[in-house]
Amino acid sequence: MHLSIAPLMGYTNAHFIRLYQKLLPKFSFFSEMLHANAVLNSNSWHAYSTLSSKPIIQLGGSEPDKLAEACSLLSAQGLTRVNLNIGCPSPRVQKGAFGACLMKEPDLVMRCVKAMQKFSEVSIKCRLGVDAFDSDDYLEQFLSAIDQTHCHEWYIHARIAILEGLSPKQNREIPPINYARVKRVKVVFPHAKVHVNGELNPCVEDWQDSNLDGMMFGRLSYQNPHRLLKLQSSIYPDHVVDFKSVMTEFCNDVLAEYQRWTLAKQALMPLIYWTRGLDSGKQIRQAYSMIRDDEGLRNFQIVLANVFSRI
Repeated sequence: MHLSIAPLMGYTNAHFIRLYQKLLPKFSFFSEMLHANAVLNSNSWHAYSTLSSKPIIQLGGSEPDKLAEACSLLSAQGLTRVNLNIGCPSPRVQKGAFGACLMKEPDLVMRCVKAMQKFSEVSIKCRLGVDAFDSDDYLEQFLSAIDQTHCHEWYIHARIAILEGLSPKQNREIPPINYARVKRVKVVFPHAKVHVNGELNPCVEDWQDSNLDGMMFGRLSYQNPHRLLKLQSSIYPDHVVDFKSVMTEFCNDVLAEYQRWTLAKQALMPLIYWTRGLDSGKQIRQAYSMIRDDEGLRNFQIVLANVFSRI
């Protein structure tokens, strides 16, 4: 069973992935969603290319030529795996005519994927449907179009998207979960790699008898990442992670890289997610909240060392 962390806006930046790759090395990681125009017109994404293990870059957009050009730039920096966002329901994304609304336009998606494949290994992330396009038949029709492009790796959020009347947060909660429809996809397309996403219980026993190829986790990665560490250990019992050493090394690397406390504090944020569920985790979070100058940063380092000395 393949394990992955979903693209998460505001979370899966290069700092997040750098730490998580060391703690969860059996997982694949996705970047935050990057619009094709952002790749073409800025270098904000270059930090992903510095990672020793390159993540999958999730791209947003609906113009085949621009998506292809973005893939070309990414590939030149070693970022050769790209995922097309066909699932985001936010109003901003809808206004840009990409994300979940593309599920209504399979022909356009085909053109986008084909253009991207000239430069990249392409996968997609989609929903079970969108608005009134909510049936097994429509999903299979849509994926049949994707299948024709020879893109055979699909990450499927086990909900439909409702574009009118629901916020992005509500779209993660109100449309009912339908794992059965995702499992049906694998039956209809046995040659495809089908990964399920959406409120998954990180327990391998729940999914080991399914026909699915992978599990993708989202919010759990920052709300309670220790559950994912436990899942990794259950599947790979011989792979042991030295949690204290990884966390300490990450903190030291950040402090060596960033001289300004503001930048260091931002880079350290992924470490804070791992303090949830830790004894004395609250002490670390309090010290983090007090980083308001260089002295606060030094104090944080002292608190972290003291806490880890007791683990």
